[in-house]
Amino acid sequence: MNGTILLEGATAGNRFIGMSAAGAVAIGATGVIRSETGLGGNTQIGVGNNFFSAMALTNGGLISSQGTGRTITINAATLANIGTGKLAASDGGILTIAPAGTWTNGGTIELSAGGIVNLSGTFDATGGIGTFNNTGGTVNVTGTINAGGGANTLTLNSATGSWTLSGGTISGGEVSFTGGTSLLINSNTNNLLTGVTINGDVNLSVSNAVTRIGPRTTFTTAHGKHEHRDRLSSGRDDERHDPPGRRGDWQPVHRDERCRRGDDRSDGRDSQRNRIRRQHADPHRQ
Repeated sequence: MNGTILLEGATAGNRFIGMSAAGAVAIGATGVIRSETGLGGNTQIGVGNNFFSAMALTNGGLISSQGTGRTITINAATLANIGTGKLAASDGGILTIAPAGTWTNGGTIELSAGGIVNLSGTFDATGGIGTFNNTGGTVNVTGTINAGGGANTLTLNSATGSWTLSGGTISGGEVSFTGGTSLLINSNTNNLLTGVTINGDVNLSVSNAVTRIGPRTTFTTAHGKHEHRDRLSSGRDDERHDPPGRRGDWQPVHRDERCRRGDDRSDGRDSQRNRIRRQHADPHRQ
């Protein structure tokens, strides 16, 4: 496909781009699928209203969501964003990348002007995350990012911006940070870090922020940045271990254990000084 599909019209109801028979769709370098201002509904690319056959989608062109509050969901069977391919969200548009199978990004994911990109499905990042160009948008991890084994590194920087773990999983490899970025954690209890090394800040600044910690997860230099009643948890939810010393400090948790921060307003310095610490608690110390 090398033409343009414009998603437009104020009439409510979803728009669908699907296939009547299983097959491959390739969007060429000049191909465009784009939502227009004033669009009255959301769009699905892959599984349509009356067409549910598997689409193997390769994008070398542009798929762009740019209508405030409107969502384009890519729910093809598979997705490869390649070379000249660009997946974009701007002007309050939402792009949810959620193919049924794994997907890869060898092209560009671009966000601007309040655009939101949801990384859903299973993002195969063993070969890298591709190019991100984030100049004012939000990236949510709502699916699984698989960085594989070894020292494969996902680096958040000024181009990617900080990412929010929002019901998703980061599995394997390492996560590192430059340019003042961090991994933000929200209150979704499905959040999971498993088999991953975190080389930097994990930010739990929203109320009830929580993530589960899976086996072989390590924190090398992380600081638990938070101001509310937040927690890191792993395994059973029926145990509680208060951190050592002053309440408000963090300790890393092992499998089947959890660590929760309680609010303590007796010392205003605590909110500035919360740290992840290794577990060495005296269970009788308050």
